[in-house]
Amino acid sequence: MLSLLAATNFRRPVLAAALLALPVIFWLAPSPTELGLTVVVEAPVVTAITAAFGLRAWRAGAFSLFVNGLTQPLLHLALTAPWATTLASWRVGVAAGETIVWLVEAALYFACLADLRRAPAGFATALLTSFAANAASTGLGLALSV
Repeated sequence: MLSLLAATNFRRPVLAAALLALPVIFWLAPSPTELGLTVVVEAPVVTAITAAFGLRAWRAGAFSLFVNGLTQPLLHLALTAPWATTLASWRVGVAAGETIVWLVEAALYFACLADLRRAPAGFATALLTSFAANAASTGLGLALSV
């Protein structure tokens, strides 16, 4: 994974931060199963959408793995917060957590992937990519939890 991140077209400070953060990301991952399922669902969505804008598939897939490793703990914290104890507050936690994750992932895709920054409507593409990927993984996660 480190070699994939190193080969991705990042800004240098972002690459250094990403490489230094990897051990922390995997240590903080609340559930390897949830993270794996999220990546399996989201990486193909990210790859398909960004490929239409010229981003290479392996770059999009590798970065999707990295971004999900960063945002999975955020979502887990929103869903396991002490106030999320009833069904109503759990639903609010899912909505709030997924909204935060959507925006953070979109910002990371746009800020760190040079190919996407150069694309026409790059930030809109980042928002669409993150929204579609998170909608797919959230929908599957909710379906599996029922």
